[in-house]
Amino acid sequence: MMSTDNKPLVVITIPCYNEGDRLSVKTIETFLDESDNVHFVFVDDGSSDATHPLLAEIREYAPGRVHILSREVNEGKSAAVRRGVEYSLQHTSADYVGFWDADLSAPLTEVWRFRDFMSRHPDVKLVMGARLKRLGADVRRKAWRHYLGRGFATLASVVVGLAVYDTQCGAKLFTRELAEKVFEEPFRTQWCFDLEIMCRSREILGEENVHRQVYEMPLTQWIHQEGSKVKFRHAPMIAVELLKVWRIARRVKQEG
Repeated sequence: MMSTDNKPLVVITIPCYNEGDRLSVKTIETFLDESDNVHFVFVDDGSSDATHPLLAEIREYAPGRVHILSREVNEGKSAAVRRGVEYSLQHTSADYVGFWDADLSAPLTEVWRFRDFMSRHPDVKLVMGARLKRLGADVRRKAWRHYLGRGFATLASVVVGLAVYDTQCGAKLFTRELAEKVFEEPFRTQWCFDLEIMCRSREILGEENVHRQVYEMPLTQWIHQEGSKVKFRHAPMIAVELLKVWRIARRVKQEG
């Protein structure tokens, strides 16, 4: 049965590129049944597999609450996320907008936690998931991915100049006001656009406010799913993008 509560409207963008083997239609439909105040924008980013028919099935299940944007050519995650968020802002009355990875490693029920936290703390403008393995949480990640991720996260903190634990977690929720500014311009990077989000948030909110208005929320569950689009061969490109972000972060700090 659908929820009848009067919670703020949340619209989540889910970028999809050849997710036919990982997209869980049943999980998404169950979540839609349990909450009538969360809508989805799926961005089919030039998929060549069965992704689009699965998305069409989800839209048919909940017409009016599920939107599909289709691209003929793959533009990359950063562009897909931006397109979805722009659509959310222009075509819905969402109070909060965000994006979620299509593999649902972070369960959709975390959307409620993010939303409720932001409702209780109106000063918080952005909530980011943090994959923190701890007692009481079910965080499953291959050891080599964990240590590689921690190394990248440490480097990312240095690059953006903020003590961020997990920039790359694919679960983020913004207030409408902040999202309108963060996603106003295209991102300059593909793999490191999450770091650009941090730089833009810092520039918009200010040096002092960013530390209290951006909140990292430890996830209660995160289970690694196979099929990541990030491969070892992308390392040189990621290194180049990190340099770009470092230059952006330095400019923001100097201007601030």
